[in-house]
Amino acid sequence: MNPELVHHVNRRVTNYFKGIIDRCEEGKLDGVGFSDDLGMQKGPFMSPEMFKEFYFPYYKEICEYAHAKG
Repeated sequence: MNPELVHHVNRRVTNYFKGIIDRCEEGKLDGVGFSDDLGMQKGPFMSPEMFKEFYFPYYKEICEYAHAKG
């Protein structure tokens, strides 16, 4: 109902995760995990198109940021 709000929240969460990654010493980060629950009992919580618009770019940014830190 409010796509701008979803992007705003995901931007803040992404920046938070990137800040945590920055606190890790180079080579000391073993992995990045996401605790989101985007599924229901019988399928995903949203369409693949919605996931690609609202979540995937932020997950990708966090993973690429972690990889760039070594």
